[in-house]
Amino acid sequence: MTVLVVAVGEGRYMPAALASVVDQTHRRLQILAIGAGGQGLRETAESFRDSRIEVIELAGSPSRASMFTEAIERVEGEYVAYLDDEAVYYHDHVATLVGLLTSADDASAACSRFYSTHCQILADDSRQVLAKTAGRSPHFDRGRHFRPHYAPLAALMHRVDLLNRTGPFAEMQDTASECDMVRRIAEVADFVDTDRITGERFVSGSALRDEQRAPAETDDQADLCERVLSTARMLEADGDSLRAAKLYERAADLGEDGLWTTYQAARALQAVGDRDSYAMELCQHINQHRPSVDSLLLEAKLHRSADRIERAVGLLDRARRTLQRRG
Repeated sequence: MTVLVVAVGEGRYMPAALASVVDQTHRRLQILAIGAGGQGLRETAESFRDSRIEVIELAGSPSRASMFTEAIERVEGEYVAYLDDEAVYYHDHVATLVGLLTSADDASAACSRFYSTHCQILADDSRQVLAKTAGRSPHFDRGRHFRPHYAPLAALMHRVDLLNRTGPFAEMQDTASECDMVRRIAEVADFVDTDRITGERFVSGSALRDEQRAPAETDDQADLCERVLSTARMLEADGDSLRAAKLYERAADLGEDGLWTTYQAARALQAVGDRDSYAMELCQHINQHRPSVDSLLLEAKLHRSADRIERAVGLLDRARRTLQRRG
């Protein structure tokens, strides 16, 4: 079992993040601490006097994606988990997720819940906690994990060989590479999950103020989105694909991950039979912004139905290359 711990920015909170890994009840760990040279990372690691910690220092100002990618090359465990110094594990985090994975025959990834801990940074760089909010239940829904920020990467653990199918971390700004990896894991993994809160991620106190301005509106809108999606699924199961497509589009308007819900709408429209032109427009929009194997295959199918064979073949080739990159 390997935990990758990344130092973000100046790495000033790395001691707390590393301590939360060192103190895990699951003791058989390889701990890879990754950061830029000059952050004092080696000195921090040596202060724990723990032979399980290995330090990887990179030149320049490496991104989160490049640090995770570099560390993955040195992973020795069967499972891998992720952390940065903007979060900490509770003492039973690793044991909880390893237990889930080893007790589930078919699961290749596990997920728990994390607190969002709103805090203010004081003059001495310490964190003053203002409030804690629990993230949504992780009970696995493949669609939800396609939505940005649905589950933090720190709350996930997966088999190392799953990376042969997802491909490496993509170079994106800030935490976008982590959100993208969560989405790609959701595309290919069989999940097992728990409601147990096994860690916390620290966020700016300004985020709490934003929530306090209109908490009822935020909660009501989230609940409405869930009800709309649930109704769309039921209509689709009953064969009413046209009404389901309209509700998927409604969910996008309410703030759900627009590309994911747009794909659901396009898929439902294609099933109707006489809405192919609109389904095509939706697919083209998706594939210009965040193409997936499924959306490329759907657009190819629509082109094939319209006897645009060359376009269909081109999209099939894009889908094939996408699959090859992931494993």
